[in-house]
Amino acid sequence: MKYLEILEISFTLYLSQIFSTSSMTCLGETNSFAWWNAIANLNPAKYLIELEIPIYLVHGTADINCPVESADKLSTLFKKLGKTNLTYQRYNDYDHSFTDTLGKNHWNEIIQASIEWLKNL
Repeated sequence: MKYLEILEISFTLYLSQIFSTSSMTCLGETNSFAWWNAIANLNPAKYLIELEIPIYLVHGTADINCPVESADKLSTLFKKLGKTNLTYQRYNDYDHSFTDTLGKNHWNEIIQASIEWLKNL
């Protein structure tokens, strides 16, 4: 992650503490300070590892909104705990919207893979 991106996220989280009930947004983003405040300390892994239902996790390696390493770590945690209900699919060079480096969106591919995963349950 680039230094400026880390600084932007840190600043946004800091402001979310100051304006925790505000509907303001940061840098033109759609998420308000209240939203950031609500999720700042959320650890989804804590809840996901308790689930026994099948989980399908997809993540693009070029996602700058949510680093792919977070999904990698979740997958590793499931394996470490001996849990087999997580299917994890990484998509190389796809961003947060599953758009590749050439600007082509791959939502249809992601949806089709998800449907195939569901069919095989």
